Amino acid sequence: MPSDRPERNIFARILARAMSRNAILMFGVVVVLLAGFSGFDAMQTRPSDGTVWLLGRPDLEVVEVVERSPTQPATPLQKGDKILGVANRLVKSPQAAAAQLKKQQPGSTVRYLIERDERQFLVKVPLTSSRVVGLSYLLNVLLAVVYLTIGFLVYIKSNNEQPARLFFWLCLLFTLYFMTNVEHSSYFWGAIISQNIGAFARFLLPAVFLLFFLVFPEKKHFLTRHHYLFPLLLLIPFMFYCQYTLSQFFGSKGAHIGPTVWVILGLYFVGGLAALLHGYFSYSDPLLKERVRILTVGTLAAVVPFLVFKIGLEELTANAQLAHLGVVPLLAIPTCFGYCIARYRIMQIDLLLRRSLVYSLLTGFVMLAYLALVFWVCGVVLDIIGTVSRLVSVGVTLALAALAWPLRVRIQRAIDRRFFRSRDRVAEVLEHFSKTIPRLIKRDVLLRSVGGRLCEVLEVPQVSFLAPSEDEENLSWEYSRRIAVAFPDTNPGVTTVAARCPHEFSLAATVRKTMHRGEPFWVDADAAREVTRRQAITREQAELAERLSEQRLLADMGVTLLVPMATGDRLVGLMAMPAKPDGEAYQLYEIRLLTIVAGQVALQLENSRLYEEEVTKQKLEEEMAMARDIQSRLLPGTLPTLKGIDIAAENLSSKQVSGDYYDMIEMDDGQLALVIADVSGKGMPASLLASNLQAALRAVCNSWTGPGLILDRINKQLHASTDPQHFATLFLAIFDPQSNRLRYCSGGHNAPVIVRCDGCIELLEEGGLPLGAFEFGDYPEGEATLQAGDLLFMYTDGVTEARDDDLDEQYGEERLNELLKRHRELPVQDIIEKVHEELKVFSGRLDADDDITVVGLKVVDTDYAASSQAASQ
Repeated sequence: MPSDRPERNIFARILARAMSRNAILMFGVVVVLLAGFSGFDAMQTRPSDGTVWLLGRPDLEVVEVVERSPTQPATPLQKGDKILGVANRLVKSPQAAAAQLKKQQPGSTVRYLIERDERQFLVKVPLTSSRVVGLSYLLNVLLAVVYLTIGFLVYIKSNNEQPARLFFWLCLLFTLYFMTNVEHSSYFWGAIISQNIGAFARFLLPAVFLLFFLVFPEKKHFLTRHHYLFPLLLLIPFMFYCQYTLSQFFGSKGAHIGPTVWVILGLYFVGGLAALLHGYFSYSDPLLKERVRILTVGTLAAVVPFLVFKIGLEELTANAQLAHLGVVPLLAIPTCFGYCIARYRIMQIDLLLRRSLVYSLLTGFVMLAYLALVFWVCGVVLDIIGTVSRLVSVGVTLALAALAWPLRVRIQRAIDRRFFRSRDRVAEVLEHFSKTIPRLIKRDVLLRSVGGRLCEVLEVPQVSFLAPSEDEENLSWEYSRRIAVAFPDTNPGVTTVAARCPHEFSLAATVRKTMHRGEPFWVDADAAREVTRRQAITREQAELAERLSEQRLLADMGVTLLVPMATGDRLVGLMAMPAKPDGEAYQLYEIRLLTIVAGQVALQLENSRLYEEEVTKQKLEEEMAMARDIQSRLLPGTLPTLKGIDIAAENLSSKQVSGDYYDMIEMDDGQLALVIADVSGKGMPASLLASNLQAALRAVCNSWTGPGLILDRINKQLHASTDPQHFATLFLAIFDPQSNRLRYCSGGHNAPVIVRCDGCIELLEEGGLPLGAFEFGDYPEGEATLQAGDLLFMYTDGVTEARDDDLDEQYGEERLNELLKRHRELPVQDIIEKVHEELKVFSGRLDADDDITVVGLKVVDTDYAASSQAASQ
């Protein structure tokens, strides 16, 4: 079947290859090598004169003087100086100067010949080391290792989804960021490469950070509708990177990331945080909100100090004293992601905020009322007894507190039951379902029992179960069957989900999303209203529009939550939950309860289906065995015994009931009717048609003497009583044992073979169309005479159409004819056994692919029979 998906152009194929798992892992390996190179370069001790001059210029002009620490001697070189010689050697190019400088040792003083204000003179330049390895760099290396490890673990365990790819790239860019230093002097190639790698990471990191939180944990709708935003967000940082690279060789000063650029890059980080916070506060799905809570807190705790201390102080003001305050918190990002991956659900949320607030206020009020009651009663008692002893006051207070404590506990329990009633019953409900569900075999009884119990526990008016259509190959996954279980106390005036549910509706996109996530799907009614009328261009846009349209349908039906009932990769159905009557959202423990119950129900439904299939299969096998027994009785129990005639026949079925049929009818005039037939199809239908065919043949054989007339009569009867799609091929021969004369007619059957005693082959091909296919048709007769030693071999197509072990080649008529010629002198039964043995060897299987029926007749005399018997012995 040709695919409806248009063939992708070359650019789409290149992009698909670039985004493949192997390509991205290869990119990760390259980043590891670059990070290792940068670390190695940072440990190198190279001499530095404290200046920056560009290798891409034709002369050696100092474009910038690097500020040295107070403990290091200042360089006498100034911005604008032209270097003419280094260490008593004239240099004419930046490459020659770098090579000469590389020969010197850090800490030594080297004479430079320079030109300043059109005057040439010698200056002594103290050289320092460009090595950057220190305590702060070792901290950067530790962070790089953490990010690299978490990034690879996350991506390897993913399915190459876009969020996983972006997170992997984010970790790789952070790794390069930590391992490089863009402030290196740029006249050594190692420093230039390391500096360029660091610039690449610093420019692309903010953009990838923003893009990651635009697609995690779910892609923002506006990004799907406007695909150009994705490359556009990467374009500006990439342009900055290209400008930086050119400045390394041809700029008017040393390559730097200016304050304006850092502010723009910082806005990318701020945009990523804004996308993360917007997603967190806008998610109505508590599962999704729970998943991103610790990520939100960890990311904020990491990025805000990074922006303030690392970018704000070090990068903009070159003050690295507090840079570690912005670096250390970055450990929170991989740590939070690693924790979330290791433990998918993070924190337990028992109640929503407003319910927790009300519960806390009521609990505090009960405690205050309890204390106020104790002290008031204590004061009254002390006034009555008139004592001021402190010991007596304490004793009375404790006694009254003990007496009032049971009352406080009773009131508190009443409040707890009111707020935690459903949660406290979760364990009880799970225990109930674990005992009840395995005992319920019938589908409707199971769903009504489970749905009714869930209605009681969750206090919802109804639970609906949506089942897929019978045609599971239909990719639209239309849900046509549903069972709605109503809560017993439902208000009759309330419109339930079932009342608003159409008879059939498609949830193709929603089902794909639900199965991909493997968890309940929250129907966001507000997002569903955002279905755009613009035409979808890309496949992603089409899927989004389809999913939002389906969500709008579900929202109109009153569905709030869809819980998949799946076993493995097979979706058994969906549990559709309505909104709660009090307007509250489902709590996490309720969603987990639904998930567990849905899994148990799905497993039991699958077991019930398999049980029903097994019962049906067993019944069918019993019926087929009975039909096989009946059919075996229709075949000749004993073969006719004729003087000078050797007859044998055999029927092997590929199923329990065969569509092949043979018969031998002794006619009133002493002639023998030989019949072999092959009914279209297999199994029970073919067997029934073969039985009708046999009955019709036996009824007309003695009334119609010519085989052509008999077939013409049978053809009209079958066509009138059966569907034209069901037909039969049949060969009928009337053999006269006195004259060995054979009259025959074929109804579309394989031509039987006459093997003469001298090895010549003769085919019996006279006949007409298959029986029952058409009402019309002529059936001309043929005639042949058998001599002593001649063999008549009749067979069905199961013999010649048997395939080899590779299913590439059929056995064919030529092989059969050669076998018959080779073994023509054997008794007929031995010839049939030889045919079966060669078919088994040819096919490499013991069972036949199709029904096989063969009938053989050989004319023999007394001397020939004796010689054949001796040959067989």
